Amino acid sequence: RKQRKLVEELNAELEQSVTRLAMVEERLAEVRAAMQGIPDNRELQDMYDRRDELDGQLRGEADVRVRGFRTAPPSYLINELGPPPTDRWRRERWEAMAAKIEHHRLRWAITDPADALGDRARGDRNRRASELLRDEIRRTCDELHRDRAPQRALRRAR
Repeated sequence: RKQRKLVEELNAELEQSVTRLAMVEERLAEVRAAMQGIPDNRELQDMYDRRDELDGQLRGEADVRVRGFRTAPPSYLINELGPPPTDRWRRERWEAMAAKIEHHRLRWAITDPADALGDRARGDRNRRASELLRDEIRRTCDELHRDRAPQRALRRAR
């Protein structure tokens, strides 16, 4: 009797295990189907490497554009940064920020002739990138025009 009861209990446990195994196998099949087309780690790394390579090319192109703008920068850069400064340090800061703006424009295919960062409603990633760049532009402009701010304040006070 005890032996029969033990065999029944073992059979019940076996049935439960078989049922759980079937459920796990079913879930694995669902996961495999959902993962079709998802790149593996190596493919993903290759994609990241290619993205970084293309980004480097865009940065190089942005630098070339800014060097070409030295004599006549486009209005969108003047609207954002003001005219290029004449002293070397400010000119280098201006050109570095202009290159970041150009990189952003190339990255997001922005062609707006007046607004350096283009249409602000072009998707979440673009919006975030634009907001971060806009903050950096503001800080750079503060640096570039630091000595001019008191003069403007004095003119307003008169």
